[in-house]
Amino acid sequence: MVARVRRGFMKDDELFICDPMTLAFLLNKEPDVLDQGVILQEVTRLIHGPGLLSSTGEAHKKQRRMLGPVFTSAHIRRLLPVVFDVANELAVSLAAQCGNSGVADLDVLTRLTETSLELIGRAVLGHPLGEDGPKLNAHQKDMLPSVFEYFFWWPLLPPLRYIFGGPFLRIIVVYFCKTAAALRLRRNIDFLDKIVTSVYAEKQKGLADGSADGADDIITNLMRANLTAAPQDKQTDEEIMGHMAALVAAGRDTVGHVTARMLQGIAEHPQVQAKLREEIHKAVATADNGEPDFSSLNELPYLDAVIRETNRVWSTISFGTRVVQRDTVLPLSRPVSRSLSLAVPRGTTIRLGMQTANTIPHLWGSDVDMFRPERWLESKNGFDPLLADAQATPIPGVWSNIMSFSGGPRSCIGFRFALLEMKVLLVVLLRHFEISPAPDTERVEWWLGPSNTSFVRGREAEGPMLPVRLRLLEPPVARS
Repeated sequence: MVARVRRGFMKDDELFICDPMTLAFLLNKEPDVLDQGVILQEVTRLIHGPGLLSSTGEAHKKQRRMLGPVFTSAHIRRLLPVVFDVANELAVSLAAQCGNSGVADLDVLTRLTETSLELIGRAVLGHPLGEDGPKLNAHQKDMLPSVFEYFFWWPLLPPLRYIFGGPFLRIIVVYFCKTAAALRLRRNIDFLDKIVTSVYAEKQKGLADGSADGADDIITNLMRANLTAAPQDKQTDEEIMGHMAALVAAGRDTVGHVTARMLQGIAEHPQVQAKLREEIHKAVATADNGEPDFSSLNELPYLDAVIRETNRVWSTISFGTRVVQRDTVLPLSRPVSRSLSLAVPRGTTIRLGMQTANTIPHLWGSDVDMFRPERWLESKNGFDPLLADAQATPIPGVWSNIMSFSGGPRSCIGFRFALLEMKVLLVVLLRHFEISPAPDTERVEWWLGPSNTSFVRGREAEGPMLPVRLRLLEPPVARS
Protein backbone atom coordinates (compact mmCIF):
# COMPACT_ATOMS: atom_id res chain seq x y z
CA MET A 1 0.00 0.00 0.00
CA VAL A 2 3.09 2.19 -0.37
CA ALA A 3 4.83 2.35 -3.73
CA ARG A 4 7.84 4.23 -5.01
CA VAL A 5 7.33 5.94 -8.36
CA ARG A 6 10.63 6.59 -10.14
CA ARG A 7 10.84 9.73 -12.29
CA GLY A 8 7.27 10.76 -11.62
CA PHE A 9 5.19 13.73 -12.70
CA MET A 10 7.91 16.36 -12.27
CA LYS A 11 10.69 13.87 -13.12
CA ASP A 12 11.58 13.21 -9.48
CA ASP A 13 11.02 10.13 -7.34
CA GLU A 14 7.68 10.03 -5.54
CA LEU A 15 5.86 7.93 -2.97
CA PHE A 16 2.32 6.75 -3.69
CA ILE A 17 0.51 6.03 -0.40
CA CYS A 18 -2.89 4.48 0.22
CA ASP A 19 -2.12 2.68 3.52
CA PRO A 20 -4.82 3.93 5.97
CA MET A 21 -2.37 3.91 8.89
CA THR A 22 0.16 6.00 6.99
CA LEU A 23 -2.53 8.37 5.73
CA ALA A 24 -3.83 8.83 9.28
CA PHE A 25 -0.30 9.66 10.48
CA LEU A 26 0.26 12.21 7.72
CA LEU A 27 -3.16 13.84 7.71
CA ASN A 28 -4.25 13.74 11.35
CA LYS A 29 -1.46 12.82 13.76
CA GLU A 30 1.40 14.83 12.20
CA PRO A 31 -0.32 17.14 9.68
CA ASP A 32 2.59 19.59 9.62
CA VAL A 33 4.78 16.95 7.97
CA LEU A 34 3.03 17.60 4.64
CA ASP A 35 2.12 20.76 2.79
CA GLN A 36 1.49 21.91 -0.72
CA GLY A 37 4.66 22.01 -2.82
CA VAL A 38 5.96 25.38 -4.00
CA ILE A 39 5.41 24.60 -7.68
CA LEU A 40 1.77 23.57 -7.22
CA GLN A 41 1.30 26.54 -4.90
CA GLU A 42 2.49 28.97 -7.57
CA VAL A 43 0.42 27.37 -10.31
CA THR A 44 -2.70 27.62 -8.13
CA ARG A 45 -1.87 31.19 -7.13
CA LEU A 46 -1.47 32.04 -10.82
CA ILE A 47 -5.01 30.85 -11.53
CA HIS A 48 -6.95 31.87 -8.42
CA GLY A 49 -4.82 34.36 -6.52
CA PRO A 50 -3.83 34.12 -2.82
CA GLY A 51 -6.85 32.14 -1.61
CA LEU A 52 -7.36 28.92 0.30
CA LEU A 53 -6.16 26.60 -2.47
CA SER A 54 -2.78 28.32 -2.86
CA SER A 55 -1.92 29.23 0.74
CA THR A 56 0.32 27.14 2.98
CA GLY A 57 1.49 26.98 6.59
CA GLU A 58 0.17 29.57 9.04
CA ALA A 59 -1.55 31.56 6.28
CA HIS A 60 -3.61 28.52 5.35
CA LYS A 61 -4.53 27.83 8.99
CA LYS A 62 -5.63 31.45 9.41
CA GLN A 63 -7.80 31.27 6.30
CA ARG A 64 -9.40 27.98 7.40
CA ARG A 65 -10.27 29.50 10.79
CA MET A 66 -12.09 32.35 9.11
CA LEU A 67 -13.86 30.21 6.50
CA GLY A 68 -14.82 27.31 8.78
CA PRO A 69 -17.88 28.90 10.46
CA VAL A 70 -19.62 29.74 7.15
CA PHE A 71 -19.42 26.09 6.05
CA THR A 72 -20.98 24.52 9.17
CA SER A 73 -24.15 22.43 8.94
CA ALA A 74 -26.07 25.19 10.75
CA HIS A 75 -25.39 27.60 7.90
CA ILE A 76 -25.52 25.11 5.04
CA ARG A 77 -29.06 24.02 5.98
CA ARG A 78 -30.28 27.60 5.44
CA LEU A 79 -29.21 27.34 1.79
CA LEU A 80 -31.57 24.45 1.06
CA PRO A 81 -34.35 26.56 -0.59
CA VAL A 82 -31.80 28.06 -3.00
CA VAL A 83 -30.54 24.58 -3.94
CA PHE A 84 -34.08 23.33 -4.59
CA ASP A 85 -34.83 26.38 -6.75
CA VAL A 86 -31.81 25.79 -8.99
CA ALA A 87 -32.41 22.03 -9.18
CA ASN A 88 -36.03 22.65 -10.22
CA GLU A 89 -34.87 25.04 -12.95
CA LEU A 90 -32.62 22.29 -14.29
CA ALA A 91 -35.52 19.81 -14.29
CA VAL A 92 -37.77 22.26 -16.16
CA SER A 93 -35.07 22.86 -18.77
CA LEU A 94 -34.41 19.13 -19.24
CA ALA A 95 -38.14 18.45 -19.55
CA ALA A 96 -38.36 21.04 -22.32
CA GLN A 97 -35.50 19.31 -24.14
CA CYS A 98 -37.42 16.02 -23.95
CA GLY A 99 -40.06 17.63 -26.18
CA ASN A 100 -43.42 16.12 -27.10
CA SER A 101 -42.05 12.57 -27.06
CA GLY A 102 -40.92 12.93 -23.47
CA VAL A 103 -37.63 11.21 -24.29
CA ALA A 104 -34.21 12.64 -25.17
CA ASP A 105 -30.55 11.66 -25.19
CA LEU A 106 -28.74 14.50 -23.44
CA ASP A 107 -25.24 15.39 -22.28
CA VAL A 108 -25.80 15.61 -18.53
CA LEU A 109 -22.18 16.45 -17.71
CA THR A 110 -22.40 19.88 -19.32
CA ARG A 111 -25.82 20.60 -17.83
CA LEU A 112 -24.75 19.53 -14.35
CA THR A 113 -21.52 21.56 -14.37
CA GLU A 114 -23.53 24.61 -15.50
CA THR A 115 -26.03 23.89 -12.72
CA SER A 116 -23.30 23.53 -10.10
CA LEU A 117 -21.90 26.91 -11.17
CA GLU A 118 -25.33 28.50 -10.82
CA LEU A 119 -25.63 26.94 -7.36
CA ILE A 120 -22.26 28.43 -6.43
CA GLY A 121 -23.34 31.76 -7.85
CA ARG A 122 -26.52 31.98 -5.78
CA ALA A 123 -25.62 30.13 -2.60
CA VAL A 124 -21.89 30.86 -2.30
CA LEU A 125 -21.41 34.19 -4.07
CA GLY A 126 -24.95 35.45 -3.55
CA HIS A 127 -25.09 36.46 -7.20
CA PRO A 128 -27.05 34.60 -9.92
CA LEU A 129 -24.78 33.95 -12.88
CA GLY A 130 -27.56 33.85 -15.45
CA GLU A 131 -26.24 34.19 -18.99
CA ASP A 132 -22.67 34.28 -17.70
CA GLY A 133 -23.07 30.73 -16.34
CA PRO A 134 -22.59 28.76 -19.60
CA LYS A 135 -19.77 31.13 -20.62
CA LEU A 136 -18.03 30.66 -17.27
CA ASN A 137 -18.52 26.90 -17.57
CA ALA A 138 -16.79 26.91 -20.96
CA HIS A 139 -13.86 28.91 -19.59
CA GLN A 140 -13.58 26.69 -16.50
CA LYS A 141 -13.67 23.58 -18.69
CA ASP A 142 -10.71 25.00 -20.62
CA MET A 143 -8.83 26.35 -17.58
CA LEU A 144 -6.76 23.31 -16.67
CA PRO A 145 -5.92 22.35 -20.28
CA SER A 146 -4.70 25.90 -20.81
CA VAL A 147 -2.64 25.77 -17.60
CA PHE A 148 -1.05 22.49 -18.67
CA GLU A 149 0.23 24.15 -21.82
CA TYR A 150 2.61 25.92 -19.41
CA PHE A 151 3.69 22.60 -17.89
CA PHE A 152 7.38 22.86 -18.80
CA TRP A 153 7.52 26.38 -17.33
CA TRP A 154 6.08 25.41 -13.94
CA PRO A 155 9.47 24.86 -12.23
CA LEU A 156 10.39 28.47 -13.07
CA LEU A 157 7.46 29.96 -11.17
CA PRO A 158 8.95 29.81 -7.62
CA PRO A 159 12.23 31.61 -8.51
CA LEU A 160 10.33 34.13 -10.63
CA ARG A 161 8.03 34.87 -7.70
CA TYR A 162 11.08 35.40 -5.48
CA ILE A 163 12.39 37.96 -7.97
CA PHE A 164 9.18 39.76 -8.94
CA GLY A 165 6.76 39.04 -6.09
CA GLY A 166 3.38 37.33 -6.33
CA PRO A 167 1.15 40.01 -7.95
CA PHE A 168 3.80 41.02 -10.48
CA LEU A 169 4.49 37.39 -11.38
CA ARG A 170 0.84 36.89 -12.29
CA ILE A 171 0.92 40.00 -14.46
CA ILE A 172 4.14 38.99 -16.20
CA VAL A 173 3.18 35.38 -16.92
CA VAL A 174 -0.41 36.00 -17.93
CA TYR A 175 -0.44 39.48 -19.42
CA PHE A 176 2.99 40.24 -20.84
CA CYS A 177 3.45 36.92 -22.64
CA LYS A 178 1.92 37.02 -26.13
CA THR A 179 2.08 33.36 -27.08
CA ALA A 180 -1.09 31.53 -28.10
CA ALA A 181 -0.95 29.51 -24.85
CA ALA A 182 -0.65 32.68 -22.75
CA LEU A 183 -3.55 34.37 -24.52
CA ARG A 184 -5.71 31.28 -24.05
CA LEU A 185 -4.89 31.14 -20.32
CA ARG A 186 -5.46 34.88 -20.02
CA ARG A 187 -8.97 34.63 -21.49
CA ASN A 188 -9.91 31.93 -18.98
CA ILE A 189 -8.46 33.73 -15.96
CA ASP A 190 -9.86 37.10 -17.04
CA PHE A 191 -13.43 35.83 -17.31
CA LEU A 192 -13.38 34.39 -13.78
CA ASP A 193 -11.58 37.48 -12.41
CA LYS A 194 -14.17 39.77 -13.98
CA ILE A 195 -17.04 37.97 -12.23
CA VAL A 196 -15.24 37.71 -8.89
CA THR A 197 -14.15 41.37 -8.88
CA SER A 198 -17.63 42.58 -9.82
CA VAL A 199 -19.39 40.46 -7.19
CA TYR A 200 -16.90 41.45 -4.51
CA ALA A 201 -17.41 45.17 -5.23
CA GLU A 202 -21.17 44.62 -5.13
CA LYS A 203 -20.87 42.89 -1.75
CA GLN A 204 -18.68 45.66 -0.32
CA LYS A 205 -21.23 48.27 -1.37
CA GLY A 206 -24.10 46.25 0.05
CA LEU A 207 -22.41 45.81 3.42
CA ALA A 208 -21.58 49.52 3.55
CA ASP A 209 -25.05 50.88 2.65
CA GLY A 210 -27.08 48.15 4.38
CA SER A 211 -28.61 46.67 1.24
CA ALA A 212 -26.90 43.33 2.02
CA ASP A 213 -28.29 43.10 5.57
CA GLY A 214 -30.64 40.24 4.69
CA ALA A 215 -28.18 38.32 2.52
CA ASP A 216 -27.27 34.86 3.80
CA ASP A 217 -24.90 33.54 1.15
CA ILE A 218 -21.50 32.18 2.14
CA ILE A 219 -19.33 35.04 0.87
CA THR A 220 -21.51 37.79 2.39
CA ASN A 221 -21.32 36.00 5.74
CA LEU A 222 -17.55 35.67 5.36
CA MET A 223 -17.14 39.37 4.56
CA ARG A 224 -19.46 40.28 7.43
CA ALA A 225 -17.35 38.23 9.85
CA ASN A 226 -14.17 39.71 8.41
CA LEU A 227 -15.35 43.24 9.27
CA THR A 228 -15.45 42.40 12.98
CA ALA A 229 -12.46 40.03 13.11
CA ALA A 230 -9.39 40.75 15.20
CA PRO A 231 -6.66 42.56 13.21
CA GLN A 232 -4.42 39.48 13.16
CA ASP A 233 -7.25 37.36 11.72
CA LYS A 234 -8.55 39.70 9.01
CA GLN A 235 -8.41 38.59 5.39
CA THR A 236 -7.27 40.99 2.70
CA ASP A 237 -9.47 41.84 -0.27
CA GLU A 238 -7.17 39.75 -2.48
CA GLU A 239 -7.49 36.73 -0.16
CA ILE A 240 -11.30 36.84 -0.13
CA MET A 241 -11.44 37.18 -3.91
CA GLY A 242 -8.99 34.26 -4.07
CA HIS A 243 -11.40 32.21 -1.94
CA MET A 244 -14.25 33.12 -4.30
CA ALA A 245 -12.31 32.01 -7.37
CA ALA A 246 -11.21 28.78 -5.67
CA LEU A 247 -14.76 27.91 -4.57
CA VAL A 248 -16.04 28.42 -8.12
CA ALA A 249 -13.42 26.07 -9.57
CA ALA A 250 -13.53 23.37 -6.88
CA GLY A 251 -17.32 23.40 -6.49
CA ARG A 252 -18.00 23.07 -10.21
CA ASP A 253 -15.93 19.91 -10.59
CA THR A 254 -16.90 18.24 -7.33
CA VAL A 255 -20.66 18.45 -7.75
CA GLY A 256 -20.97 18.50 -11.53
CA HIS A 257 -18.68 15.57 -12.26
CA VAL A 258 -19.71 13.37 -9.33
CA THR A 259 -23.44 13.88 -9.93
CA ALA A 260 -22.99 13.07 -13.63
CA ARG A 261 -21.13 9.88 -12.68
CA MET A 262 -23.91 9.08 -10.24
CA LEU A 263 -26.53 9.40 -12.99
CA GLN A 264 -24.48 7.10 -15.22
CA GLY A 265 -24.22 4.59 -12.36
CA ILE A 266 -27.94 4.46 -11.63
CA ALA A 267 -28.71 4.37 -15.37
CA GLU A 268 -26.58 1.23 -15.60
CA HIS A 269 -28.11 -0.25 -12.42
CA PRO A 270 -31.91 0.00 -12.86
CA GLN A 271 -32.59 -1.92 -9.65
CA VAL A 272 -30.71 0.76 -7.68
CA GLN A 273 -32.66 3.48 -9.50
CA ALA A 274 -36.03 1.85 -8.79
CA LYS A 275 -35.28 1.42 -5.07
CA LEU A 276 -33.98 4.99 -4.78
CA ARG A 277 -36.98 6.47 -6.61
CA GLU A 278 -39.36 4.62 -4.30
CA GLU A 279 -37.62 6.14 -1.25
CA ILE A 280 -37.66 9.61 -2.84
CA HIS A 281 -41.37 9.40 -3.74
CA LYS A 282 -42.26 8.55 -0.14
CA ALA A 283 -40.23 11.50 1.16
CA VAL A 284 -41.69 13.89 -1.43
CA ALA A 285 -45.26 12.77 -0.68
CA THR A 286 -44.98 13.74 2.98
CA ALA A 287 -43.00 16.98 2.49
CA ASP A 288 -44.33 20.51 2.23
CA ASN A 289 -44.43 21.58 -1.44
CA GLY A 290 -42.83 18.27 -2.36
CA GLU A 291 -39.44 19.35 -0.97
CA PRO A 292 -38.03 17.39 1.98
CA ASP A 293 -36.45 19.63 4.61
CA PHE A 294 -32.82 19.38 5.71
CA SER A 295 -33.47 16.81 8.45
CA SER A 296 -35.65 14.67 6.18
CA LEU A 297 -32.99 14.62 3.46
CA ASN A 298 -30.50 13.29 5.99
CA GLU A 299 -32.94 10.55 7.04
CA LEU A 300 -33.12 8.85 3.63
CA PRO A 301 -30.82 5.85 4.10
CA TYR A 302 -30.73 4.61 0.52
CA LEU A 303 -30.14 8.09 -0.93
CA ASP A 304 -27.27 8.44 1.53
CA ALA A 305 -25.92 5.00 0.56
CA VAL A 306 -26.01 5.81 -3.17
CA ILE A 307 -24.09 9.05 -2.64
CA ARG A 308 -21.53 7.36 -0.40
CA GLU A 309 -21.01 4.51 -2.84
CA THR A 310 -20.67 6.83 -5.83
CA ASN A 311 -18.01 8.87 -4.06
CA ARG A 312 -16.25 5.70 -2.95
CA VAL A 313 -16.10 3.89 -6.29
CA TRP A 314 -15.82 6.92 -8.57
CA SER A 315 -14.10 9.67 -6.62
CA THR A 316 -13.74 12.72 -8.85
CA ILE A 317 -10.20 13.24 -7.52
CA SER A 318 -8.00 10.14 -7.68
CA PHE A 319 -5.01 11.41 -5.73
CA GLY A 320 -3.70 14.45 -3.87
CA THR A 321 -0.18 15.85 -4.05
CA ARG A 322 1.84 17.00 -1.06
CA VAL A 323 5.52 17.57 -0.27
CA VAL A 324 7.28 16.39 2.92
CA GLN A 325 8.39 19.42 4.95
CA ARG A 326 10.86 17.67 7.26
CA ASP A 327 12.61 14.32 7.55
CA THR A 328 10.17 11.83 9.00
CA VAL A 329 9.49 8.14 9.59
CA LEU A 330 6.17 6.82 8.34
CA PRO A 331 4.33 3.96 10.11
CA LEU A 332 3.04 1.16 7.89
CA SER A 333 0.21 -1.29 8.53
CA ARG A 334 1.93 -3.88 6.32
CA PRO A 335 5.68 -4.39 5.99
CA VAL A 336 7.80 -3.00 3.17
CA SER A 337 11.15 -4.82 2.87
CA ARG A 338 10.30 -6.54 6.19
CA SER A 339 9.93 -3.20 7.99
CA LEU A 340 6.80 -1.60 9.45
CA SER A 341 8.25 1.90 9.05
CA LEU A 342 9.72 3.94 6.22
CA ALA A 343 12.20 6.82 6.49
CA VAL A 344 11.29 9.67 4.13
CA PRO A 345 13.52 12.73 3.59
CA ARG A 346 12.38 16.33 3.40
CA GLY A 347 11.33 17.39 -0.10
CA THR A 348 9.84 14.03 -1.11
CA THR A 349 6.70 14.32 -3.21
CA ILE A 350 3.81 12.28 -1.80
CA ARG A 351 0.82 11.13 -3.83
CA LEU A 352 -2.10 10.48 -1.50
CA GLY A 353 -3.98 7.57 -3.11
CA MET A 354 -7.50 8.74 -2.40
CA GLN A 355 -9.32 6.56 -4.92
CA THR A 356 -7.08 3.58 -4.15
CA ALA A 357 -7.77 3.88 -0.39
CA ASN A 358 -11.48 3.77 -1.23
CA THR A 359 -11.05 0.43 -2.99
CA ILE A 360 -8.65 -1.68 -0.88
CA PRO A 361 -9.87 -5.30 -1.14
CA HIS A 362 -8.85 -6.41 2.35
CA LEU A 363 -11.02 -3.61 3.80
CA TRP A 364 -13.96 -3.38 1.42
CA GLY A 365 -14.21 -7.03 0.34
CA SER A 366 -13.93 -8.97 -2.89
CA ASP A 367 -16.65 -6.85 -4.56
CA VAL A 368 -14.61 -3.70 -3.95
CA ASP A 369 -14.93 -2.46 -7.55
CA MET A 370 -18.68 -3.01 -7.74
CA PHE A 371 -21.18 -0.19 -7.39
CA ARG A 372 -23.23 -1.64 -4.54
CA PRO A 373 -24.91 0.94 -2.26
CA GLU A 374 -26.22 -1.82 0.02
CA ARG A 375 -22.76 -2.17 1.60
CA TRP A 376 -23.47 1.06 3.53
CA LEU A 377 -26.67 -0.43 4.94
CA GLU A 378 -24.92 -3.65 5.98
CA SER A 379 -22.01 -1.95 7.74
CA LYS A 380 -21.72 1.49 9.34
CA ASN A 381 -18.35 2.23 7.73
CA GLY A 382 -19.04 0.39 4.47
CA PHE A 383 -16.27 -2.17 5.11
CA ASP A 384 -16.88 -5.89 4.78
CA PRO A 385 -17.77 -6.81 8.39
CA LEU A 386 -16.31 -10.31 7.95
CA LEU A 387 -12.78 -9.01 7.35
CA ALA A 388 -10.57 -8.60 10.42
CA ASP A 389 -8.61 -5.67 8.95
CA ALA A 390 -11.84 -3.77 8.39
CA GLN A 391 -12.50 -3.65 12.12
CA ALA A 392 -9.18 -2.00 13.00
CA THR A 393 -8.25 0.28 10.12
CA PRO A 394 -10.43 3.40 9.72
CA ILE A 395 -9.70 5.58 6.71
CA PRO A 396 -8.85 9.16 7.80
CA GLY A 397 -11.14 11.01 5.38
CA VAL A 398 -13.12 14.02 6.54
CA TRP A 399 -16.38 12.24 5.57
CA SER A 400 -17.81 8.73 5.56
CA ASN A 401 -14.68 6.62 6.05
CA ILE A 402 -13.52 7.41 2.50
CA MET A 403 -10.92 9.76 1.05
CA SER A 404 -12.97 11.44 -1.68
CA PHE A 405 -12.98 14.80 0.16
CA SER A 406 -9.46 14.15 1.48
CA GLY A 407 -8.64 14.51 5.18
CA GLY A 408 -6.63 16.63 7.58
CA PRO A 409 -6.07 20.40 7.39
CA ARG A 410 -6.34 20.54 3.58
CA SER A 411 -9.57 18.54 3.32
CA CYS A 412 -12.45 19.94 1.28
CA ILE A 413 -13.94 22.75 3.38
CA GLY A 414 -17.18 22.78 1.38
CA PHE A 415 -17.98 19.05 1.50
CA ARG A 416 -21.25 19.56 3.44
CA PHE A 417 -22.56 21.94 0.80
CA ALA A 418 -21.44 19.59 -1.98
CA LEU A 419 -23.33 16.69 -0.37
CA LEU A 420 -26.46 18.82 0.01
CA GLU A 421 -26.30 19.72 -3.69
CA MET A 422 -25.92 16.06 -4.72
CA LYS A 423 -28.87 14.96 -2.56
CA VAL A 424 -31.22 17.65 -3.83
CA LEU A 425 -30.24 17.10 -7.48
CA LEU A 426 -30.92 13.37 -7.17
CA VAL A 427 -34.25 13.92 -5.41
CA VAL A 428 -35.45 16.36 -8.07
CA LEU A 429 -34.14 14.50 -11.12
CA LEU A 430 -35.33 11.03 -10.09
CA ARG A 431 -38.73 12.40 -9.15
CA HIS A 432 -39.23 13.71 -12.69
CA PHE A 433 -37.14 11.44 -14.94
CA GLU A 434 -36.26 7.84 -15.59
CA ILE A 435 -32.60 7.59 -16.52
CA SER A 436 -31.20 4.90 -18.81
CA PRO A 437 -28.10 4.45 -20.95
CA ALA A 438 -28.05 6.28 -24.29
CA PRO A 439 -26.43 4.63 -27.35
CA ASP A 440 -23.19 6.50 -26.64
CA THR A 441 -23.17 5.73 -22.90
CA GLU A 442 -21.34 2.43 -23.42
CA ARG A 443 -18.52 4.37 -25.11
CA VAL A 444 -18.03 6.75 -22.19
CA GLU A 445 -14.53 6.71 -20.71
CA TRP A 446 -13.48 8.55 -17.56
CA TRP A 447 -10.04 10.10 -17.98
CA LEU A 448 -7.69 10.59 -15.06
CA GLY A 449 -6.91 14.24 -14.28
CA PRO A 450 -6.97 16.84 -11.50
CA SER A 451 -10.71 16.18 -11.66
CA ASN A 452 -11.65 12.97 -13.49
CA THR A 453 -13.66 13.78 -16.61
CA SER A 454 -15.79 11.76 -19.03
CA PHE A 455 -15.33 11.63 -22.81
CA VAL A 456 -17.09 9.59 -25.49
CA ARG A 457 -14.67 7.33 -27.33
CA GLY A 458 -14.42 8.49 -30.93
CA ARG A 459 -15.81 11.93 -30.05
CA GLU A 460 -12.98 13.18 -27.84
CA ALA A 461 -12.52 16.32 -29.96
CA GLU A 462 -15.98 17.48 -28.87
CA GLY A 463 -14.73 17.77 -25.30
CA PRO A 464 -16.01 16.30 -22.01
CA MET A 465 -19.54 14.89 -22.13
CA LEU A 466 -21.71 12.18 -20.65
CA PRO A 467 -24.81 11.22 -22.69
CA VAL A 468 -27.72 9.44 -21.01
CA ARG A 469 -31.35 8.93 -22.00
CA LEU A 470 -34.00 10.79 -20.01
CA ARG A 471 -37.68 9.81 -20.06
CA LEU A 472 -40.06 12.29 -18.50
CA LEU A 473 -42.18 10.77 -15.71
CA GLU A 474 -43.73 13.76 -13.99
CA PRO A 475 -43.45 17.20 -15.63
CA PRO A 476 -41.81 19.72 -13.26
CA VAL A 477 -43.59 23.03 -12.70
CA ALA A 478 -41.69 26.22 -13.44
CA ARG A 479 -41.61 28.66 -10.54
CA SER A 480 -42.30 32.35 -10.89
